[in-house]
Amino acid sequence: MSDKRPYSSTKLRREVWERDKYQHPLTGRWVMDCHICKSPVDPVGGDLWDAEHVTRRALTQSDALEEIRPAHRKGCHSEKTKADNKATAKGKRIRDKHFGIRERKGFYRPGNLKYNWLSRRYERE
Repeated sequence: MSDKRPYSSTKLRREVWERDKYQHPLTGRWVMDCHICKSPVDPVGGDLWDAEHVTRRALTQSDALEEIRPAHRKGCHSEKTKADNKATAKGKRIRDKHFGIRERKGFYRPGNLKYNWLSRRYERE
């Protein structure tokens, strides 16, 4: 299974823009709606936006265009990504606990060896 995603971020953003853009009735500018806060995103006016997964990618493993929506870069997308990463990490910890995998505490150093930073290896003390 390849780890590469089928879309580049530029191509994905372009396709999301083409699919979700509409002309604002008052200003006449081309805008999109942020799927998180539902307010308009005006890229031409300088709003920064990202093509964001509606369902976190860790669950779906999919970059399907139906799963991607526009979101404001600061605020909306960053907060949702932070919450998604926290939930994904918790799920991985629960899974590891279920299978008996323990988190390794601290740094492993072989006994009676000292790390030599110049040679970048362990040597006898």
